[in-house]
Amino acid sequence: MLRRAVDDAIASRWLEPTTASGVWPCDVVGAAAVTLRPPVDFKPASVAPKVSEPRAGYTSSAVLDPAALQDLVDGLPDIVKAAASVPLEFRLDVTLGDGAKEVDSDTIESIDKLLRAMSPDLRLRR
Repeated sequence: MLRRAVDDAIASRWLEPTTASGVWPCDVVGAAAVTLRPPVDFKPASVAPKVSEPRAGYTSSAVLDPAALQDLVDGLPDIVKAAASVPLEFRLDVTLGDGAKEVDSDTIESIDKLLRAMSPDLRLRR
């Protein structure tokens, strides 16, 4: 089972043997000489918490500015009514700033506090 996991990680380019590594694949005794590392060009995924994937069904995705989000909220009662007894959930990502200029810390703290009041899962992170 461990061998399969390492094989899959290497095949997926999540790990690679170092130059000083023992040979992989190998037997249990040779495994002590194997050293692995993320590839030099490895870019880790975002450190934001993973939101569970939708279990099944239909999905939709869009980037909404505040006005479009307000329109969605205004239409929410109709959406909930139309869904009736079918499970319905919304997933939300929040982006503050565009990276072109630094956002001042007071603004970040203020918006972060307001978001956390809605849900502890809503936290601004860099």
